Amino acid sequence: MITWWGFVVPAGTPADVVAKISADTGRVLKLPEVSANLIAQELYPAPSTPEQFNAHIRSEMGRYAKIVNEAGIKAD
Repeated sequence: MITWWGFVVPAGTPADVVAKISADTGRVLKLPEVSANLIAQELYPAPSTPEQFNAHIRSEMGRYAKIVNEAGIKAD
C-alpha cells in the first residue's frame, strides 16, 4: 500500500481555477527547498495533471472496492 496526497476541489470548480491550482502546486513542489524537505520525510513529489490525478483516484477507488468486496468487509 502506498500513501499519496493531493488536492481536490468541489465538482463544478471552473477549469481555469483548477488549472491554476495545479500549476501553482507543481511549481512549488519543484522548488529545491520544498522538494528536499519532502524527500527528507520520505515523501516523493510527483506532480501530475488534474486529469491524471482524477484517473489515479478512480483507479484507487476501484482497487480498494474490489478488496473490500472480496473480503466481505462491512461498515459498522
